[in-house]
Amino acid sequence: MTQFFSIAWRILVHLATGSVILAMFHIANSPFENIVISALVLIYVSVSGSYMALSYTLFKKWDIDLTRYIAIANSLHLNTEIETEAKKENQEDAQKGQTVFWITSRFNMLFWLIAVGNLLYAIKS
Repeated sequence: MTQFFSIAWRILVHLATGSVILAMFHIANSPFENIVISALVLIYVSVSGSYMALSYTLFKKWDIDLTRYIAIANSLHLNTEIETEAKKENQEDAQKGQTVFWITSRFNMLFWLIAVGNLLYAIKS
């Protein structure tokens, strides 16, 4: 149930962001303003996408490190109950994170297309 609300919240946030972006383009009166707004949207998309990719990569790295740690601990016959439980929780979080990753990447792609389209239109004018 929380995953549904998390996904719904993420979609609502991106829809609000998209409406703000569209409102900014609607308010722009000159090609120069469209170029500036397009540049700002492209900067937002690149920063947001970079943060998302970094978070996803670090999450995967932590999962690999935990798997290796559990394998080493098992070979040394150590108790790994806590680590195994953490790995299960990590896999559940990975599913949520992957869903959020794809939602965010699709919205970023849409924002990028809007910005590039308006940028090309402003340059053409």
